[in-house]
Amino acid sequence: MNVSSRVSRRGPLVPTILVLAGLVTAFVIFSELWTTKLWFDSVGYPQVFGTQLLAQVLLFGGFFLLMAAIVGVNMWIAFWLRPTARRTGQSAILDRYRDLLEANIWLAILVPSLFLGLVAGASAVSHSLEYLAWWNRSSFGSADPFFGLDVGFYVFEYPIWQDVLSFLMGAVFFALLAAAAVHFAVGGIASGRGTASSRG
Repeated sequence: MNVSSRVSRRGPLVPTILVLAGLVTAFVIFSELWTTKLWFDSVGYPQVFGTQLLAQVLLFGGFFLLMAAIVGVNMWIAFWLRPTARRTGQSAILDRYRDLLEANIWLAILVPSLFLGLVAGASAVSHSLEYLAWWNRSSFGSADPFFGLDVGFYVFEYPIWQDVLSFLMGAVFFALLAAAAVHFAVGGIASGRGTASSRG
C-alpha cells in the first residue's frame, strides 16, 4: 500500500515538471525574440529581424531532423538486428532491460533521437550569422598565395565547412554510441559466457 501510494504521488510529478520546464523555456525564447524584434524596429530594420528569424528556423529544423533521423535510424537498425535467441547465464538486469526495451521500443528510440536533434538544432541556430554571411557571400577579388583560393572562401565558406564537419562527426559518434547501447541491451553484444535460449 505504501509503495502504490508513493507511485501514485510520483506519477503526475514528472509530467508536471516537464510541462513547467517547457512553459518556462517557451517564455524565455519568446521574450528574447520579442526584445530583438523591438530593437530592430527601433533602428528601422525590421526586415533584418525577419531574415535572421527565418534562417534560425530553417537551420534548427534542418539540423534537428538530420540528427534525429541519423540517430533514430541507427537505433532501429540495431534493434532490428537483435539476436533471435537469448543467452542464458547472463545478468538478470540485462534481461529486464531487454524486456523493457522491446515493450517500449518507439519511446526508447524517440527520446534520445529528439533530444540529440534539439541539441543539434540549437547549436546550428547559434551559427546563424555565419550561414547568412555565406548565403550573401561575395568575392574579395584577391587570392591567397598558398592555395590560390579567393580570400572570401576563408571568410564565408570555411566556417560553414567546419560547422558541417563538426555536425557530421557528432552525428556519427552519437549514432554509434546509441546503436551500441541498443546492441548491448538486446544481447547483440555478449557481456559474458552463456548459452542461447530461444525467444518466447
